[in-house]
Amino acid sequence: MKIAVVGCWHQGVVGAACLADLGHAVAGYDADAARVAKLNEGKPPLFEPGLDELLKKSVNSGALCFSTDAAGAVRGASVVMVMHDTPVDENDRSDLSIIFSDVKAMAPSLGTETVVYVTAQVPVGTCDELASVIRAANPAWRGGMAYSPENLRLGQAIERFLRPPLPAVGADDPAVFVRLKPLLDCCPVPWKQVGLRTA
Repeated sequence: MKIAVVGCWHQGVVGAACLADLGHAVAGYDADAARVAKLNEGKPPLFEPGLDELLKKSVNSGALCFSTDAAGAVRGASVVMVMHDTPVDENDRSDLSIIFSDVKAMAPSLGTETVVYVTAQVPVGTCDELASVIRAANPAWRGGMAYSPENLRLGQAIERFLRPPLPAVGADDPAVFVRLKPLLDCCPVPWKQVGLRTA
């Protein structure tokens, strides 16, 4: 399946490299041109055990590529994963501006059935707001939203992505779980299906 990953720092690069290694065709999107250029050379933005080798393997095989073109990255994708490492201020308040900016940029190019799957750390209710942004730009979209808690940790990110310790996925439309099944089945864990806000 074709998967787009939006936000290519720690979480997004680990997720993109793992999914490509599992056999998916993955397009990573990030607005930072310098970062994208290095990623396309197989150079991750930070150290994570095993990531250098995994990234180089996936890029060199052609299963993974990175771009600053949001529309091109998400076009034709069955699932778009929003995987930003959400910045927080000194009072632990999330800055969601980059997430909303990227979702707004990609929204017109989403396929009718494309699932938008958020794993960035965001406050409850954010997925509803993102869905409204998408529908305003793309009235034909009915792919639905999904959310999973972000499970990654520095130094353990690849293992945690492949075997998440909290394998919960939330959606309010049962059809979303069906569309996500080929993606979720890549991880050998029993996924708990819950509502969007519960996740």
